[in-house]
Amino acid sequence: MNSTNVSQRSKVGIERVTIKCDDVREILEHEPALKGKYFFVVPVDEIPSREVSWAGREGQVRKRIYKMCDCYLSSSKNTRTFALAVGQEKQQIEEFGSIKPCIWGSDAHDYERLFEPVDKMYCWIKADLSPEGMRQILCEPADRVIIQPENPSNKDSHHIIHSVLFSDQNFQKEEIVFNDNLTAIIGGKSTGKSILLRQLAYSIDSDQVKTREAGIVELVKVLLQQQQSSIDNIKDEYSVLSEKMNQNDQLSKLSKRILEEKQNLSIAEALEKRLSELNSEISSTIDRIIESANWYFEAHTSYINVVNSVGTRKTTTLKFETTVVWMRTQFIEALTNLLDNRNFSAFRSKYEVDLTNIDPAHYDESFLRNLWTAMAEPQKVGGVSRKNGFDLASVLKKVYGNWYNIHYSVSSGNDKIDSMSPGKKGLVMLELLINLADTACPILIDQPEDDLDNRSVYNELVSFIKASKNKRQIIVVTHNANVVLGADAEEVIIANQHGNDSPNSKYRFEYRSGAIENNEIAYNADGTVKDGVLNSTGIQTQICEILEGGREAFEHRRTKYQIVQ
Repeated sequence: MNSTNVSQRSKVGIERVTIKCDDVREILEHEPALKGKYFFVVPVDEIPSREVSWAGREGQVRKRIYKMCDCYLSSSKNTRTFALAVGQEKQQIEEFGSIKPCIWGSDAHDYERLFEPVDKMYCWIKADLSPEGMRQILCEPADRVIIQPENPSNKDSHHIIHSVLFSDQNFQKEEIVFNDNLTAIIGGKSTGKSILLRQLAYSIDSDQVKTREAGIVELVKVLLQQQQSSIDNIKDEYSVLSEKMNQNDQLSKLSKRILEEKQNLSIAEALEKRLSELNSEISSTIDRIIESANWYFEAHTSYINVVNSVGTRKTTTLKFETTVVWMRTQFIEALTNLLDNRNFSAFRSKYEVDLTNIDPAHYDESFLRNLWTAMAEPQKVGGVSRKNGFDLASVLKKVYGNWYNIHYSVSSGNDKIDSMSPGKKGLVMLELLINLADTACPILIDQPEDDLDNRSVYNELVSFIKASKNKRQIIVVTHNANVVLGADAEEVIIANQHGNDSPNSKYRFEYRSGAIENNEIAYNADGTVKDGVLNSTGIQTQICEILEGGREAFEHRRTKYQIVQ
């Protein structure tokens, strides 16, 4: 039989051969060298939408193959949308076995097109270069692989903490490098986790922190600028008010003496005229000082009206409200410290206001004018004298200062921040920090899971960190396995302090980093295992040993997007 006949018969056989997918999988599972190191990948052109019928023999066979496979070989946007089934995950898992990623190659049919796919639709996979790394695209099909021309890691290098190097002799000399997205720092108690985070925070340039002031702070300055100018002028008049009152007394005595001695009538008339002008000037100044409380209130009201109408102009689930608050407690405390409390009952009898328990409704122009009269004329009925050591000008400046403040109210859902648990407040503050700040600088967080139950950690904290790490670099110290695995940390740094049961290689504090999928022992160049407990097992094993619920979290990560066999 010549070679031509063999070739033709082989071609016919290949075209007609039937292979059962289940048989192939069974062979792979029973081969030790291949078990756990293979993927079923099906090339597809365009998967029909969910509404299209899969009826018919061909449709059912096709559907069965799609259900059996691990991922699709396709660069089609529609196929990827179908495979990820965002918002319909449960139905997709029931019908097609799992949420599946799409991968793609150059689809080259000649050497010139090798490594250069059509329309530059490159396949970007975020994983270690290992079978276990590749398997992570099955755990996180939407986040671990994407097909597009641009590199998905596009953070500005100026907004990234690349590494840190300790100069202290107690710490390892090798630099500790951080991932651009989410780095989780784990370890037992007193192993150097928080020390590492504090070192980062300490090393960041303080000038960059100051540049974060924007938006609302500047708005306050603009709104209050004109009002503050007028108020400052009034404050300047406080210091001369006492002198003017003394001048008033002197002029009165001088006028009386001039009249009694019947000296130059024209001089007396001039002095009387000046006295009248001075009294009018003092009266006008007093009016402006008393009315300054209204000016303060109006300035604050203008500000909150702008804030409440404009909002944050950011995409967030949080709701913001502002109100003007009179600082009642602080005002009463100031009166108690400055004035003789023994006179308070006389003031209450005359003006029907208790200075130790002022109703907010009584804090108005009438009350402030009565209080002025009582302090200016302490010897009269209802008068209030100052305590020793306080002059009139300093008392007036304090009492008639700004006693209004802005109260900011933040709500998440139906809960106001004042009534939230400490853990929920932490979540809200984290959202404020990430979503509302006009900056892309890194965020350092120490144990955000504190005061949160496991459900809140996974459903709220993990979801939020996972959605936010692509916007800003996040470095977090945590004891919770769900934060590490649920948020799919790109890097895990394990900290260890030298001890009898946990020896280090050389230094008191040492760190080892790697990906979640890393489960390799660390070796020296000569093939020997590196010294130290951190190097004796892989990252996966140490996550399970250090973090409570680590094994369960790994299992949940593996099965959350597929039918549990």
